[in-house]
Amino acid sequence: NLSSFSQCQNLNMVLSLSSTATAPKPVISLHPPWTTFFQGEIVTLTCNTFRFYAPEKIKLYRWYFEEEIQTETPGNTHEVHETGKYKCQAQDSPPSDAVHLFFSSANLILQAPLYVFEKESAVLRCRAKADTVLNAVTLYKHGEILAVDQQNSDFPILQADLKDNGEYRCIGLKKDNETISSNAVKIEVRELFPSPVLKASSTQPTEEDAVTLTCETQLSSQRPDVQLQFLFLRDDASEWSSWRQSPELQIFTIRRENSGSYWCEARTATPPLKKQSQKLQINVQSECQWILRLAKPVFEGKELVLICSVSGVPRPVTVSWYKERWWRKDTELGMSSRTEFKIPAVERSEAGEYYCVARKNHLSFRSKTVTIHVRVPVSRPVLTLSTPRTPTLEGQTVSLHCEAQRGSPPILYQFYREDVALESRSVPSKKASFRFSLTVEHSGNYFCKADNGLGAQRSNTVSLSVRGKCEPNYSTTRHRPSPASSSLPFTLPSFHDSKVHTDDPLNTMACLPFHTIHPLPYTHAAAPLTRPQHSTLPSSTPPTSSLIA
Repeated sequence: NLSSFSQCQNLNMVLSLSSTATAPKPVISLHPPWTTFFQGEIVTLTCNTFRFYAPEKIKLYRWYFEEEIQTETPGNTHEVHETGKYKCQAQDSPPSDAVHLFFSSANLILQAPLYVFEKESAVLRCRAKADTVLNAVTLYKHGEILAVDQQNSDFPILQADLKDNGEYRCIGLKKDNETISSNAVKIEVRELFPSPVLKASSTQPTEEDAVTLTCETQLSSQRPDVQLQFLFLRDDASEWSSWRQSPELQIFTIRRENSGSYWCEARTATPPLKKQSQKLQINVQSECQWILRLAKPVFEGKELVLICSVSGVPRPVTVSWYKERWWRKDTELGMSSRTEFKIPAVERSEAGEYYCVARKNHLSFRSKTVTIHVRVPVSRPVLTLSTPRTPTLEGQTVSLHCEAQRGSPPILYQFYREDVALESRSVPSKKASFRFSLTVEHSGNYFCKADNGLGAQRSNTVSLSVRGKCEPNYSTTRHRPSPASSSLPFTLPSFHDSKVHTDDPLNTMACLPFHTIHPLPYTHAAAPLTRPQHSTLPSSTPPTSSLIA
């Protein structure tokens, strides 16, 4: 009614981001339904795509063996006879999970199904080769006898649960009392579906609002043919529905007396399994309440959905959408009876203040504004390395610089050496640096990553080679004495490494051995020995010494 409409002066504007459904993986089934066989036997693999893909549109199935394409088939079946891992892929689908098959040359094998789910019944089969006759078969679990059978080699597991997890093996007794042992089989009972979670479109709805309850759970992809049913209950144990296939329950007009705790149950008929959710408290309000929230950051290029709603307003209403312009009249983006407005791919220019206006007859009400900040996904960063000199020596301090040309801050930068994280820092700029003092162990390949919320981008790789301070870069030679110095033989360094700069004391003098020249007797007058000046010699010319008579 209009009286309740006039009391609701505020509109509820909710921002949400659409999510694209992920294509499910195909599932491989086996015939016969085991994972272990004798050599020479053939197994038929079936690639099941179920309801997500229309079978008539699938023209090709691709089969993988040990991660390599083995063959492509027009149908969804493929026969195999080799030990290894198999996958399948339908047209435009992701690859399935791997199925490991084992073809044994032993005389006795233990066969188990590919999957065992809770509350399902399964069979373990102990098989001997055709030319092997057994008087009895014993099944072991973790080395302890579980069952002995003289007539049948099938061992059932009824309504499997966690207690059935473990390693199984069978031993056969031949006529001559000789025993033979099978392979081991590991059983892990899987969850068919997790306990459901009850969610409500609003936990604080206004009286006369419509509320949707959703009982959320996920059936295992390996059992898509199992049918789930749902039941909704209140704290007084009253059933708000009968068992139904839909996980949703619509309460078209909720009342104050409907406040309370709600929960749901999910069950399967085959196998018989039932699970219950936690309780959810719903408090029905008697008047309109303002709610404003932003579900997730809005990234450039992603879809944005604006939802305008008002509690207690009889439909239909007309909704107009606006973007505020402080320098001129606000821009009207559209008007319709729908309460949703979509921007398929948000651009940076579309950031700003948005609001909606609801109209019914001669009444109109404007919502509060919602600020949309459009974030730019980070670009691939560039890693650069700054060193004080070349070559790079132990003890020097180097700086790694990681820079992304595009991307809204804050940006998380991470530095790596050989896939090992060295440093992480979040900065409000497009560049981050990391300094450290070098040791020889710091040699290796470096890269960085940048991430501002939509996914990390990896940089180029930079290689760094660190040399020790005293690595030998020279050799010593004995100079042939001149006539004037024939009585004074001594050794001087001679440099051969073109990469060593003689004007760099860190590369030369710091690593030179200490040479002492002792005076020798001579019979004629001599000038003092002149010390060579290394710094004035080119790197290719060895230093010399002269003795002046």
